[in-house]
Amino acid sequence: MENIETSASIAVSLAQNFLFEWLSVRKKNHTNTLPPQVAATYVWNPPHTGSLKCNLDVALFIDQNKFGIGFCMRDDQGTFIKARTELYPGTPTAHEAEVFTLHHTIL
Repeated sequence: MENIETSASIAVSLAQNFLFEWLSVRKKNHTNTLPPQVAATYVWNPPHTGSLKCNLDVALFIDQNKFGIGFCMRDDQGTFIKARTELYPGTPTAHEAEVFTLHHTIL
């Protein structure tokens, strides 16, 4: 998915679909259960009053010379502000890709 700005419900749905696909592949490959950090339940904590919070992640596809970014921004009430997923050419380090993603959250 390239250059897609989307609603929170669509972003969550896409994330769930990717997770289920990933789980299916792991099951087919007879890989052990999920690592604890993936299987754990996380609770979103709001930012300070009057602030925004942006959760972001990156994926590196070194063999394909690509990397993906994704972020979701909410206010202190949990109200959705914006989200985006994009795929780019290149093979930055994880840290560089995260800085790149953070830069794109403010554009």
